[in-house]
Amino acid sequence: MFERRMSPEEFSRFVLDHVAEKPEFPLSRYDEDSDSFEFISSGADYYAERLDSVVTLYRSEETGEIVGVFLEGLGKMVRQVVQKAPGFLAEIESAKVPLTSLIAVAIWVSIIQPALAGKYKKVRELLEKHGIRVLVDKDKLQP
Repeated sequence: MFERRMSPEEFSRFVLDHVAEKPEFPLSRYDEDSDSFEFISSGADYYAERLDSVVTLYRSEETGEIVGVFLEGLGKMVRQVVQKAPGFLAEIESAKVPLTSLIAVAIWVSIIQPALAGKYKKVRELLEKHGIRVLVDKDKLQP
């Protein structure tokens, strides 16, 4: 059977017509299955820089500035923070916690490597600028 080939212009139109719309930024999402959180501040091109087993930074290809972050094992981090600093539970007024607070306490109780504290501070500043909060189930954290 004879198939008609598409011209490059027709192919481009076909692809663009079938591509999902670009997401709106800033973008933040939590994936319960992988217990991971991702935040991206803009649609700019970026590259990933792995800091440790928890944090991967997204840096602007143009400027090198931090434009996003990927956190793995967020629930585990929360449980470690509460275990080492039970008073943190008192700071959780509602189910949503500023992610910046969680990262700060993680630094204070040495869950995060001290050598990386400066980079974590940059992550905190980015998340604070955008008011990012995470959902925490206090019932699962009670000792």
